[in-house]
Amino acid sequence: MTVREDLSNTIREWAATRTDKAVLDPTVGYYPFDVIADAYKQGVEHGEEKLKEEVRKKYFKNSELTTNSINELFVKLNGFKNAFKFAFIQLDLKQASVLVSIDEDIYISDKFLDKAYSVTSDLKTAYFDKGLDLQIGFLNQSGLHDSLYNSLQCDGYDIGIDLTTGSRIY
Repeated sequence: MTVREDLSNTIREWAATRTDKAVLDPTVGYYPFDVIADAYKQGVEHGEEKLKEEVRKKYFKNSELTTNSINELFVKLNGFKNAFKFAFIQLDLKQASVLVSIDEDIYISDKFLDKAYSVTSDLKTAYFDKGLDLQIGFLNQSGLHDSLYNSLQCDGYDIGIDLTTGSRIY
């Protein structure tokens, strides 16, 4: 046997007796490639699941905040509650947009406009402090029709709710 073969055998025998801890400890600040590749793969899989979980939590938190903001809107605009017909909601991880349709005669009244925009401004500030960029707008009920529902859906308003029955329009 040559010195080269003896050296190779000696190194193989030595390597076979190494513990996992010794193999996984960095040598001069470096890890073996297969260890890095496995760790990366495990990290990606774990990271994807963790990210999905965090995204779900954030989305559901925002949906709760949006629901609370709509309820607060109705409480604060109690004098006009019979005028509300439909709500359309666009929700993502950063913001929520809510459009509320109301009767035309209320929609154009100065009393409603003064109160509504004061309340929506206060809600926007309050919910921004809770981590939700909230936008609230109002639609004239007389302008709603099926093609507008389709347009709202195309604009990302994923759910329409009949406020008189609580059921989904779409």
